[in-house]
Amino acid sequence: MKQPIPDIITAKTSYRKSSASAYGPAYNEYSPAYATTNEDIRIEIAQTPPNKKILTTCASGDHPMLYAQQNKHVDTFDISYCAYAVMQLKIAALKTLTYRDYTNLLLHINAHDKNLMEISHMPQVVEQIPDITCQKFIKFMQPYRIFSMGAVVLHRTINENEYADLQSKIDSPFNFIWTDVCQLHTHLDTTYDCINLSNILDYIEFNTVMKIFGNLIPHVNIGGKIVGAYFGNGTVFQSERVQKILAEYNIVAKIDTNARILTFQRTK
Repeated sequence: MKQPIPDIITAKTSYRKSSASAYGPAYNEYSPAYATTNEDIRIEIAQTPPNKKILTTCASGDHPMLYAQQNKHVDTFDISYCAYAVMQLKIAALKTLTYRDYTNLLLHINAHDKNLMEISHMPQVVEQIPDITCQKFIKFMQPYRIFSMGAVVLHRTINENEYADLQSKIDSPFNFIWTDVCQLHTHLDTTYDCINLSNILDYIEFNTVMKIFGNLIPHVNIGGKIVGAYFGNGTVFQSERVQKILAEYNIVAKIDTNARILTFQRTK
């Protein structure tokens, strides 16, 4: 696995645009990561049968970790290096912390009530991260709110039983692709049964979304799916005009308006 290499000076400068404890523009290569997911990932995961090949957004790290319960091959991607860092941190925590200490760690890194390396158990967990560059990134960035996007939603994140299960199932980090979703296809040389985009589509202009589908669908196995959550107007994909456009890419779209889940299945 090729490790991503962050630029510490660029990262620190990005945060200083506001202050030492705040961040300027959202969603770029060093934007803060979520400490926990705010989605019901388990519903997204249920859209694909077990033992499949998965590519998922990294986000809070909860996506790939929960997919790993039922799937042996899970790759990840994200626009932000901080997402990679929080994923590495959580996997390292599996090796060293009780579940109670794990959830306390998430609360503190999100609240950023002290420098990151001053938080209880943080030094020992960071030392367990196999990527030394990622270790150094967290240490250098400890005054900044790199894990403070959104609020902690503990009932959506990994529960105690899942935590115990994952301690025996995750023995190495996931492959990570550091890229914007618009360029994701340029980094892929394989196909997947499911590509999970989380709620990325909420933040992208419609015509760009169509281009993303056109670029990603060759990397989805026939019968496989692109899956996403939505908090905005996902019903746009129900229109006859959009359905015809998707059909040109051999995609059938389905929307679960109750769970707010989008699925785009490759038909041929």
